[in-house]
Amino acid sequence: MKKFTKNPRSFRTVMVLTLLGLIFGAFVYGLIRYFVLASETDSGVFQQEVLSVVLWEVLPAVILLCVFFVIFCIVLNYKVRIPVKEFSAEIEHFAEKTKSGRAQAVISVGKELSGLPPALSKLSLDVRILIEENRRKASAETDAVVRSEIARAIYDRSIPERIALGGLDFGVCARLRAAKNFGGDFCDAFAMDRNRVCIAIGDVWGKGVPAALFAQALKAALRERVFTCPTLSDAVNGINELLCKDNPDVCAATLFVGVFHPLTGELRYVNAGHLPPVVDGETPGFLQMKPGVVLGVYPDAKLEEGYVVLQPGQGLVLYTGGVTEARNAKGTFYDYDRLLRTERALFDCALGAEYIADGLLDSVTQFAEGAEQTDDMAVLVLYYPNGIQKMLRPEMSELETMRDLLFGWMKDDPRKNKIYLACEEIFTNIVRHSGASMVQMNCQREGANLVLRFTDDGEPFNPLSVKSEDRDLNEYGEGGMGMAIIRQIAGEIFYRTKGNHNVLTIRFPALQGLKG
Repeated sequence: MKKFTKNPRSFRTVMVLTLLGLIFGAFVYGLIRYFVLASETDSGVFQQEVLSVVLWEVLPAVILLCVFFVIFCIVLNYKVRIPVKEFSAEIEHFAEKTKSGRAQAVISVGKELSGLPPALSKLSLDVRILIEENRRKASAETDAVVRSEIARAIYDRSIPERIALGGLDFGVCARLRAAKNFGGDFCDAFAMDRNRVCIAIGDVWGKGVPAALFAQALKAALRERVFTCPTLSDAVNGINELLCKDNPDVCAATLFVGVFHPLTGELRYVNAGHLPPVVDGETPGFLQMKPGVVLGVYPDAKLEEGYVVLQPGQGLVLYTGGVTEARNAKGTFYDYDRLLRTERALFDCALGAEYIADGLLDSVTQFAEGAEQTDDMAVLVLYYPNGIQKMLRPEMSELETMRDLLFGWMKDDPRKNKIYLACEEIFTNIVRHSGASMVQMNCQREGANLVLRFTDDGEPFNPLSVKSEDRDLNEYGEGGMGMAIIRQIAGEIFYRTKGNHNVLTIRFPALQGLKG
């Protein structure tokens, strides 16, 4: 149709061909009519009469039909083709105006198409609104992705997912697992000097870039203030005042921060609205303390310092709300009771802070499998064994490390060589025969006795199944001689399996010269 409205020659050609078609059709009809009537008689005169009859039947009809067709073509040209042609030009002009972003064109047509301009204007407006909405939506989605990436970059740069530090007499491990729409959970641990370590965990109320920036500012301020302020409460109150002054996004954060002295077990802490930590030991439970107020809201918070002494064999577990408030597919919360049971089982394994932190997060993740993680999860574990602990590689070269560790702890005790010999036999058997990927050695005091514990993840084997008998050492098979020597040195030997680990415990009689 567009071709015919723009090209008059095409329109006239179609009309002429249509008219010739009508005339040809009339001629064929007249010819057929003539032969039908002529077949009824053989008279030549009658043949002329037949021709006259046919002409009087066909010619008037053809003339009348042609007249009507010509009139139809004239009406079609002036009432349809020409208005459509003009309207097409108006549409092109309208499109150019709209495309260039200038004022909307005014379309003027004849009354035959008077209903089209308003409809077209409404359609154009609807289309432009739809395009603008899609553009805004795409822009918002793009902005959200960009903001998320920025927040993620800030978070990853300033808040690591794993922190581990420690010595022979303590261990600290902090783990963070961010949700997809992560908020501002953070944890930190760092040595202040040779005798003190600072631990902190917090939960920023908010999501995205503001929460990430707030967490970063809180962490930076904390690392500065704990070194410069005379007390821990002064440091936290100063941080709170700083956050209240410069808080354009009106964020807030809970915080538990403590300074631990491994030599004495003393822990000084300040709690700013954070969840109570778990204190493990013979009777695990939650630390009783003042709740405090969150940071960034009240400038005059007056947060107070608390004090507790951890005994050797105890530990502290800090966590954020994403742990206890994690839900499974049925909507059930992980809750505090499950946290306490899981932590108790992990602590009993005596495998250190990293084992407990990893086990807790894995337990929550497994519990919430099939449900979306909507909140960050952070765990910080302070492990304070009753003695010393060391994670050893299952390699013979670690014997020298183990020897230095034992001799340094036992100092000048005359039996330290015999005890090292027992440890050497146990470690050698683990390395050569168990296929273990890790070996944990714990040395601690239980009353007047010295207890050494070796834990490995190798093939289950009870070395005590090799019976000790009175016979020459040359008669023992491989492994049997070592256990015979250990039985002569040690007071008691115990073996058990704990989860997927072998645990061999050796109890020695009271020794002199142990470090206090």
